[in-house]
Amino acid sequence: MILLFFVLQDIRAQVSRIDPLMDIPKATVKDTTIRLNSTDHDTVAIPITYIRGAQQGPTFTIIAGIRGMEYPTILSLLELRKEINPQRLKCSLIIIPIVNIPSFFQRRAFVNPLDSLNLNRVFPGDPKGSITEVMADFLTHEIFPATPPVNEGETLLCIGY
Repeated sequence: MILLFFVLQDIRAQVSRIDPLMDIPKATVKDTTIRLNSTDHDTVAIPITYIRGAQQGPTFTIIAGIRGMEYPTILSLLELRKEINPQRLKCSLIIIPIVNIPSFFQRRAFVNPLDSLNLNRVFPGDPKGSITEVMADFLTHEIFPATPPVNEGETLLCIGY
């Protein structure tokens, strides 16, 4: 049973929706949205910016808006996206300024109005669940694996400013 789990995890990782996004030339910024659909027929388009640095290095992910009213962090990532110069990066960045789009637009602090679930409480998610569970599954199985865990301060020295 455990072996099957790892095989399935490996197969899911191979068909990640972010793989085409990450296949861009060096020193490039790419903005896109990833559409997620639930079995309840709810759809969410999550905005993603991928910045590939001029030099090879690790990929870091910065996420905001797990809760819809996290305005300071959402705004900070939108500003950061404008400020980053890919020519000076020694790594790549995945920036997701807001994950919980429905909660943001409905001004709901904690729950997604489409299914009344708190995204912060449904991790690791469920690919066949409600839209909030699908969002958590997307982050858990497609975004997080693209980024190594940060364990040391020098790991963060990817910006040549």
